[in-house]
Amino acid sequence: MRHQFFNEFETWLTRRGSYRRYQSRQPFWSTWSTGSYTFSEYKVLWKEMSGSRFCAAYITPCDDPVLGRRVVIPDHKLYFVPVDSLQEARYLTGILNAPVISTAIAGYAAQLSLGTSVIENLTIPAFDAEDNRHTEIARLAGRITDRGGEPTQRELSRLNELAHEIVAEHGN
Repeated sequence: MRHQFFNEFETWLTRRGSYRRYQSRQPFWSTWSTGSYTFSEYKVLWKEMSGSRFCAAYITPCDDPVLGRRVVIPDHKLYFVPVDSLQEARYLTGILNAPVISTAIAGYAAQLSLGTSVIENLTIPAFDAEDNRHTEIARLAGRITDRGGEPTQRELSRLNELAHEIVAEHGN
């Protein structure tokens, strides 16, 4: 009775390529690559395959008119890192999108599946609400995101300047 709902989808669930390839000895309703990080309210994400242009974004819970406030869980073609707050999500998004950082990422990862190596291969300092440069990056990234569209050249230049200072200070 407990798994009756899943039984209705057994045919679909057993057709999943990743199930057939990696999980065929597990129950057909199994999930993997899922943990507490999956349910983080705030995430910074990027496309698995970005081509020659790397771009990060952040997501927050959505307010659905029927279901209420819900955590967004990204598609499997997106990589993400969980963060603790909206301000931290904005900071990390801003610093990753600074031309000095995004160009470096695109250079080493051109046409590759980026994975979480984006964060692992860079020493990006953790968000510090006491550091004015960190909060300025967060404000800029929030303004760009809220407005939508492309950042202005002035915004990109300022993100670049701040990111360069922060990263250089931490030995990258």
